[in-house]
Amino acid sequence: MERKEKTSWQWREEKGIRYLFCPALEAEGLIKHGFTSRHGGVSGGSYATLNLGLHVGDNPAHVLKNRSCLAELLGVPLEYFAVAEQVHGIKVQAVKEEHRGAGAREMATALAGADALITSVQGVPLLTFHADCAALFFLDPKKRAIGLAHAGWKGSAGKIGVAVLKAMQATFGTSPGDCLVWISPAVGPCCYEVDRPVIEAVCHSFPETYRRALISAVSGQGREAERARLDLWEVNRMALAAAGVRPEYIYIASLCTSCNEDDFFSYRRMKGKPTGRMGAFVMLLP
Repeated sequence: MERKEKTSWQWREEKGIRYLFCPALEAEGLIKHGFTSRHGGVSGGSYATLNLGLHVGDNPAHVLKNRSCLAELLGVPLEYFAVAEQVHGIKVQAVKEEHRGAGAREMATALAGADALITSVQGVPLLTFHADCAALFFLDPKKRAIGLAHAGWKGSAGKIGVAVLKAMQATFGTSPGDCLVWISPAVGPCCYEVDRPVIEAVCHSFPETYRRALISAVSGQGREAERARLDLWEVNRMALAAAGVRPEYIYIASLCTSCNEDDFFSYRRMKGKPTGRMGAFVMLLP
């Protein structure tokens, strides 16, 4: 299966929403997917403008309006969305017809304990929220199945991408070598300084290769460093490649959410103050 498309991301504006997508995934003709920006929508203040998170203190009416705009872009009712609760774990939830609407209008009904979703059901958009954590998009074009994961440092150290591959294999018969994976914008190693517990967690998961993920020690050396700069993209890329995803099928949108203030929300840039959330979405086309 030859793929000549090397571009890992492109911008698109549609229905008043500006979002990123991966041309290689789109070229398969099986999905609609993207990673939203701050452009479009109705939220104001520190949430301006396209905040999709109901859990960050924004006016719920604004958030639901923004989500409705995304639903319009996808051509489905908002009640068709399936939303993960996101607890910074590695639980994968298989989404079926009966899960339509979970978390679409209120977080209380989101798929409990899940940070990743998989499905083979057409017309059900999977949705996760991000403000520095990476989104991992999965497409198995042979089995016509998709996955979406929320990967912060805990999920990345816990190899949530590998958990998704295993769940897709068990549920759909997916072979990792057939999968295309896109890793979204996230806080980059330029801005992501982490402490000893994070260093230890990544080193525990990647004992031989952690120096490539912790690209520069800020204080101390190697595993003994007290602080280091973490590359979420590289941590996830290494885990996926080791699990059998072909390296040329892993695409990375290496845009730092903290650096690119005009385009993205960033919890780290805001230093804990209220901020919005981008949405990662993927849907199998009917």
